[in-house]
Amino acid sequence: MFPADALSEMFLGWESGKINPSGVALIKCDNNGRPKLIRAGRSYDEFLRGNINWQEKVSGSLPNLEDIFSCCPSVDIAALDLPLAPLEIVGRREVDQALSKAYAKFKAATHSPVPGRPGKLSKRVFNQLSD
Repeated sequence: MFPADALSEMFLGWESGKINPSGVALIKCDNNGRPKLIRAGRSYDEFLRGNINWQEKVSGSLPNLEDIFSCCPSVDIAALDLPLAPLEIVGRREVDQALSKAYAKFKAATHSPVPGRPGKLSKRVFNQLSD
């Protein structure tokens, strides 16, 4: 059961040298806690447009969280597939080790951060969320 009324999930492409598309999904739970997909996109632009064209190849862009959250005003929780910190993350952290240890058995270990991945993207997203 999900405790939140609405959940937005963003899978952020980490590469700062090239920009990969990053998926976004808006999920809303009914009164019984059952999740329902409200809106999704394989990229930020596709999410903002509100429809998926499976014949079209999507390209990546830097996230503008203000635009994304304006499409989903009742979001209670935002989950990001990206390590966040006020400074650039340049290497594997203790939390990365702990998550990998706990979830590797489910094939869900973390990627190792390096200077270019997520690098400045992490700081940019952190700053947008802090404003």
